[in-house]
Amino acid sequence: MPYDTDTMRNLVKIQLRPLTIIFALSGIVNLFLWFFAYRQYRIATDLVPLHYTIYFGIDLIDFKTKLFIYPTIGIIVLIVNASLGIFIRKEPLIVYILAVATLFVEIFTALAFSALIINYY
Repeated sequence: MPYDTDTMRNLVKIQLRPLTIIFALSGIVNLFLWFFAYRQYRIATDLVPLHYTIYFGIDLIDFKTKLFIYPTIGIIVLIVNASLGIFIRKEPLIVYILAVATLFVEIFTALAFSALIINYY
């Protein structure tokens, strides 16, 4: 049975709502990354550790401006995946996979940055 245009609009809104929530959560996590990177930038010395492993400890030290690499990677992934999601709207499964992958990248980036902060600062 064909749907009228109002019903179709409501169905599209219902399908897009979870995607909006997932991408919004990714954006919020990225905002927290920017906030913590800026906070660490203000209190850091000129040279800061940028990579930490449990086996070797700190294994990469560079200038404090490179603290912004973590949130920059997150925002690039967010923009690329959101753009791809807009272009391939007709394949909802792929768009959901992109949205969840973006959220995972943001969360793991935040975990990596927080591990660096916990073990150094």
